[in-house]
Amino acid sequence: MTKAYIIKDAITYIEELDSQVSELKDELMELGNNTPPKEETKPAIIKGEINITAKEMIKNYGIEPEVKVIPIDDNKLWIKVVYEKKMGGFSQLVETINRLGLEFSDTNLTTSHGTAVISSCLEGMSDGCLNVEEARELIMN
Repeated sequence: MTKAYIIKDAITYIEELDSQVSELKDELMELGNNTPPKEETKPAIIKGEINITAKEMIKNYGIEPEVKVIPIDDNKLWIKVVYEKKMGGFSQLVETINRLGLEFSDTNLTTSHGTAVISSCLEGMSDGCLNVEEARELIMN
């Protein structure tokens, strides 16, 4: 067989598998599951190891969770949050910030090796001043 035939066969096989996946998803929907199945994430691979969790990746790279809160002026804070990347983690942070009466501006979110890093300027404190330690404690939890 030539390379062209091998590639053509591989494409055909992948298309058949994709079709089977679609059919199985449709069957699941018909069986009463009202929400489509969650897409599986590919396992992380580090130095030949498979199925490493985000928590293990953080440990392998020596990354420590942290929260830095620095006041800029009376109604602005700068934050940096490093945490384990997980489903809903950013949403929880946004809810906490909203409970503090703050809004995000100039925000950067970066993810790598199971870790999420957020740095942002926060504005809009309702009473004009906020205890930085209180903000740090709320964000850490």
